[in-house]
Amino acid sequence: MTLFFSHPSDEKITVTKLDAAKRQLRTAITLWFTDGDPVSVHTLIAAAHEITHSLFRMRGFSGLLYDNKLIREEYRGDLAKRLKQFSTFFKHAQKDPDAEIMFDPTLNELLLIFVTVGIQSIEPLVGPVETSFLLWVALHRPDVYPLGIEIEKRVSAGTLKSLRKMGRREYFQAYHANLGSSLR
Repeated sequence: MTLFFSHPSDEKITVTKLDAAKRQLRTAITLWFTDGDPVSVHTLIAAAHEITHSLFRMRGFSGLLYDNKLIREEYRGDLAKRLKQFSTFFKHAQKDPDAEIMFDPTLNELLLIFVTVGIQSIEPLVGPVETSFLLWVALHRPDVYPLGIEIEKRVSAGTLKSLRKMGRREYFQAYHANLGSSLR
């Protein structure tokens, strides 16, 4: 009798902390773009954020989310507590098995931005899923993440205008079918 379900072709893989965060991030981004379950997106991105935040600070960086200079020092602890309440709720039931929580899925986009930027700071070469998300944010939230000059040189104004009009799912499919290869 085996303790785990496995398939004969399953192989063990070596995973670093950064690998785990990147895998969680990519899966969360893909689910977010394809209108996947927002609780699952949040659980994945919160786990990725926890790893990314630690690695970010260990490498001497600061200003990711909980220690961002845009947030006054006296409010940072409260912000961290409020943000972590959802991931804690989604993971644990020992103390409150019948509890309910009001969750705003728009929080996921904010966390996706911070984790993607954090991972990009740790390891500048991010994959096509992360790149597609950063371009989405640049196109739809330019006040948060402005479009880079390099992208504006490589993509026509008409294409950028068309991408801005697309919904998330349509954009994600179009990016990975056409645009992504021209931006790598």
